[in-house]
Amino acid sequence: MSNDGLGSNPQAGGFSLSAISVAVTGLGEPITGGNAALGWRANTLANGGSVTITTDGTFDFGTKAQAAQRQLAYGSDVRVNGTPDATEVLGGAPSVTAWSSVNETVEIVDDVLPDSVIDQMYLAKSVGSIIGAAGFEDISPADGITLYTSMWVRDSCNFFRTYVSTYDNVVGTFNTNADYNRGERVTITKDGEIDIHGYVTRDDPTGFITFEVDGAVWAAGAAGFESCVITGDVSGAVCTAKTTAQGHQASALSATKILRIYQEGNITQGTQSTSVVTSRISNGLVDVDYFESGAALDVPPYDSPSSDNSNLTSPSTIPETWIHYELELDFSGASGRVTIKQNGTTIHERTDYEVDKLSPNFGFRLDNIGMDTPGLYMDHSTVGASVRFGKLYADSDLLRVYIADASTLATSTEYTPLPITAWSSTSITADNYGDISGKYLIVSDGFNEIGSVLV
Repeated sequence: MSNDGLGSNPQAGGFSLSAISVAVTGLGEPITGGNAALGWRANTLANGGSVTITTDGTFDFGTKAQAAQRQLAYGSDVRVNGTPDATEVLGGAPSVTAWSSVNETVEIVDDVLPDSVIDQMYLAKSVGSIIGAAGFEDISPADGITLYTSMWVRDSCNFFRTYVSTYDNVVGTFNTNADYNRGERVTITKDGEIDIHGYVTRDDPTGFITFEVDGAVWAAGAAGFESCVITGDVSGAVCTAKTTAQGHQASALSATKILRIYQEGNITQGTQSTSVVTSRISNGLVDVDYFESGAALDVPPYDSPSSDNSNLTSPSTIPETWIHYELELDFSGASGRVTIKQNGTTIHERTDYEVDKLSPNFGFRLDNIGMDTPGLYMDHSTVGASVRFGKLYADSDLLRVYIADASTLATSTEYTPLPITAWSSTSITADNYGDISGKYLIVSDGFNEIGSVLV
């Protein structure tokens, strides 16, 4: 097999691509190829094999704190710190050995999968359905304040345009789906004149209705739906929004978090506390908050992409569509950096976080993967929204290897971090993800690509 598709993006003072050699090991007869600059051999390129990348010493791959990634969930291939977890059962709840906290309704499903290699994913139904990664329970500042995570997410609706309200005067039954994704189209009439169109995602029998509206978020807010008439376009079902019934107020889901990665704890700055919370909101917004010394905790000045202008950094969700999210944090230098990508495109990056504001006692955790939002006026279980997530790779180290369909991430339409099984300064071993024939291996020390090779 030819390696004439060789590509590279060398970094200053670092990578000499001619110093890399690749060997693919597995079952079957050896296949060899390469030239003086690069060589590799393979026994199998199929899923289930492994890839070993070596250098002659010209480049130092670096040293990982631990060889394997801290958390991996590629379908039923679930690993915590490199150790497989065999207790994930289709149709059941996520394993507590792999996921340190499992809250409310999170189940393992095998429908609507993102690709043919994956055999199962997770479905979180209703706000409050969250899990935490066991691989991140023991991280301390000594491990370094760096983190990389890659995850595929499929939102049931546009959370920034979704509302929950109590109702009365119901006639008929709205057409909804068991997974709390978009059901039938509805027309919402205000004062008999203003029509707002959208979808109903849940008609809860306890008297709550969840609906998504088209267009921009309604300026009147959730309470503005008081006395609106909601009519199903297909079923003809009708109800009247009663936003303060049962002692509850209508709520918007604009704060819904799908992934939260945060540093737990605080440090004292005079009479104030400094805390760090990093969140991947449902639409891809990175929310890194810490509060400046001497400032009140709920007012500026504080350093937060969301408070600066969330509209500039948070594109709309794409409901019922798989989205690849990547989040990288690097607080190991003089200033902190946060980068987030959506489908390979950087949608937010900030490089001016003050590292000395971080807690000296607590490292980052990977937690609240699923659906979680504060401040709802009703019980979380009444909320009619859901999210599918999984194919998750996460580590407290920035070193990683991708399998991609082009020689650089920027030109790739698909790429996936490979499960790492061994890492040293001169050798990296990773498991195949699907058939790697004709694919590129891309080595990265962060969002900087340091070399690639065609298999």
